[in-house]
Amino acid sequence: RSCLVRGLGDVYKRQGYHSIFWSFAYDDYSEVIHGKQYAFDKVTKSLHPGEVLLLHAISKDNADALGEIIDYAHAQGYEFRSLDQYFS
Repeated sequence: RSCLVRGLGDVYKRQGYHSIFWSFAYDDYSEVIHGKQYAFDKVTKSLHPGEVLLLHAISKDNADALGEIIDYAHAQGYEFRSLDQYFS
């Protein structure tokens, strides 16, 4: 399996692409609503340097908590960057 992934990575690089993998995801893709605090707690408990968050737009919980998540992360010294900024 790792040989296949390594080989694909070389193909991507030759074509000018990058492979990006998220380092955080949770069960936010269902229609079950747990509430804003649930989303806030899930995301903020996992924060670590270099984290790539995967948050699904379908989640009302994420939408409701996102502003507070960003404020919390900034207060902890984290920065948000686009992938373009990351690779430049």
